[in-house]
Amino acid sequence: RQYYSSEDKATLETPQIKQLGSRMSDTPISKLEELLGPSLLRNSTGEVESTKNILKDVDFVGLYFSASWCPPCQKFTPLLMKFYESQSSAGKFEIVFISSDSDKPSFDKYYKKMNWLALPFQSQSIKQNLSLMLRVQGIPSLIILNKDGKFVTDARTDVFNGATNDAAGKLAIKKWRETEAVPIELAPANSMAGSVVKQIMRNPYLLVGIYYLIRYLHGLLTGRS
Repeated sequence: RQYYSSEDKATLETPQIKQLGSRMSDTPISKLEELLGPSLLRNSTGEVESTKNILKDVDFVGLYFSASWCPPCQKFTPLLMKFYESQSSAGKFEIVFISSDSDKPSFDKYYKKMNWLALPFQSQSIKQNLSLMLRVQGIPSLIILNKDGKFVTDARTDVFNGATNDAAGKLAIKKWRETEAVPIELAPANSMAGSVVKQIMRNPYLLVGIYYLIRYLHGLLTGRS
């Protein structure tokens, strides 16, 4: 399934991407590359790099939906930076900034505060598809995917707890490793539905229990138990 559109043409036709494309034309596409597109920005160098190569050694990728105009994001980003700096190496995870800014100067100014990767600003259709697939209903939002592109968790609470507490940060990474990942289409990240789906996938008999619970409650409401 392809998520690129004509809106990404400016990014895909840059000399750097054409060069990357020529080197990768015979290489199978990964799930993360399918989701994020062929290239990502690295803030430390300002260079565009191959998604496949830059994420090849990570166990987890955090998709950080954020924007410069969002006050809660302004408060969350410094916490995320502390969490990232203390846990990313040992935890083998990377963060990709996915901007909701409406213009590139705002994107550039905000991204300068970050020390991780970013989806190129021009890749708006990829951003929109990710937002839809993950049911992102508000920002800031930090969605953790595993290396196979499956949904692990919404990690905002992990960041709040682990930004200034190394033990809590390590515990969060441990929890990610122990969590059974599910296809992102089945795991709405910004609602309780994702947790419910994961629980049902682990134990389908929960559906039977839910069915009889609903019947019981209906009986109470109608006077028939």
